[in-house]
Amino acid sequence: MAFAPAAVASLIAPGGCVGLGIESCPGSVTNFSTAGIFGQRILGDTNVETLSPGTFTAVFREIRLIDGITGGLDFLYQVQRTGPAGGGDAIGRLSTGDYTGWMTDVGYCSACSPAGDFVPPLNGDPHIAPDFISRGASGADIVFHLGAGIGDSDESFVLVIKTNATRSFAGTSSVSDAARASVRSFAPTPVPEPTTLALLGMGLAGVVMLRRRSRS
Repeated sequence: MAFAPAAVASLIAPGGCVGLGIESCPGSVTNFSTAGIFGQRILGDTNVETLSPGTFTAVFREIRLIDGITGGLDFLYQVQRTGPAGGGDAIGRLSTGDYTGWMTDVGYCSACSPAGDFVPPLNGDPHIAPDFISRGASGADIVFHLGAGIGDSDESFVLVIKTNATRSFAGTSSVSDAARASVRSFAPTPVPEPTTLALLGMGLAGVVMLRRRSRS
């Protein structure tokens, strides 16, 4: 399974960061083209979810699809702050998980938002891009840091996580300023832990032995 060429990819390892142009957080955030995204099979859509944690109101959407180039799952996110007008803090982060054990190529797609295309704009004027993206030490959570933030009626570009996963499961995302609102979303199916794989192997070996005994 191939990701974008190294020159344009933003592969991010557990504990890593991309976008600040410094040694600990190198490069810039990738602005993906629509290649592999538009016209592909959509596997799930949260539809537009309303968030209201107390200090702001917002709407959120996630779509998951099979990437037409890599063959892995893509997870696309978008968020808009809807209020209160002139009050509260700008939305500064979108966090999502669980991506433990999977390769992730992260960025945003400014061309995925024009009116009538693929992910319908929430207000027709998306323009907030992440200034950097980080991943937790365990690899579970990926966080889009939205710079000055999403202010009154502002909306993010489509935020993108490309993976080498082929199946998905229920996940959780959160949108935060000073407060935090959680919302249901999708994530890759958890990778079996080595202990689980060992137990599965032992179980399969036991089944084989029983079959051999029953034939003898």
